[in-house]
Amino acid sequence: MRLIISTVGTSLISNRSKEQSGSTRLEELLMHITVKGEVKASAETNALSRLISEGDQLLFLCSDTPDGNLSSEALTQFYQKKGFKSSFKVIRELNYLHDDFMSRGLKSLVNILIDEIQISRRKGLEPIISATGGFKAEIAYATLVGLVFHVPVYYIHEVFQDIICMPPAPIDWDLTLLAENEEFFQWINQEFRRTEKVNRRLKGLPDRIQLLLEEDADGYTTLSAAGRVYYAAYEEILKDLPPVKISDTAIKFYNKLDTTQQKAIESCVHKLRIEPLRKSGSGQIGTTDCFVYPRGDCPERIYYHENNGEIFICEIAFHEINYEDLNKKGVYKRNYGDFELWKG
Repeated sequence: MRLIISTVGTSLISNRSKEQSGSTRLEELLMHITVKGEVKASAETNALSRLISEGDQLLFLCSDTPDGNLSSEALTQFYQKKGFKSSFKVIRELNYLHDDFMSRGLKSLVNILIDEIQISRRKGLEPIISATGGFKAEIAYATLVGLVFHVPVYYIHEVFQDIICMPPAPIDWDLTLLAENEEFFQWINQEFRRTEKVNRRLKGLPDRIQLLLEEDADGYTTLSAAGRVYYAAYEEILKDLPPVKISDTAIKFYNKLDTTQQKAIESCVHKLRIEPLRKSGSGQIGTTDCFVYPRGDCPERIYYHENNGEIFICEIAFHEINYEDLNKKGVYKRNYGDFELWKG
């Protein structure tokens, strides 16, 4: 079964107004859908007429405006009468006031979309997004959430009037930036932070972090709507990390390292557990049947393999200490049999 999350604009009211002037009531909108048919009644019903199947559930997300409320109430009642479980939610502060819309409304939209996707999956429902109705920025951010959370997004092409699907494929977002600055993102996501405190905390951190932040009129800096999408997706990944086991050889080497080196290894192991980073950052060399992580200019290296959903670390190394020697000797899985759970 599916949950179709549909953004809602005002096309239902504007289309009805073309037929008859004056104030619009709920009963008139319901009659409009019935008389005109779902394809012609509104953008939302047009899209749903090509998407909806028996057993689907519907959730309409509307702007914090009288027209948004009225349109969503009409859509909800129409589909309830057709036998579909339907409801709507108002996106608080998503309205025509510029400051509210940009600083709060889009974040509210993002948070509700993420919550509903996560809740539906826990209930065993497949979430999909119908992003035909609403503000253009609303549609854009609904699409971003769908891409990052691997949810298909549908909309009606304005020219061809065909339903278009953006498949649930991940986009190229910088997971490394979040992983390497995880402490900062956890901190700023916990509560509203004064801009001066954020600026002090940002000293020495990558400039790219600024792309995921925004300052409001009250002097607070928070995650932007896009930043909230990326960080929420990162939090999802952290909920299901594989266990790591380490060989007695590797743990003995780790215990001899100084505190700075140990922290570098701990950070490296943490990123190793994150599948997209592990896949993109691992390589192989000729003197090992293990994978080596990470690639690049950093001094630390981990020799590992995977089995039955677990990661097994055979060796850890630093360029200036033992990396060259290990490569000359060779690191092979068959030579490592005693592993213990990593507690670093």
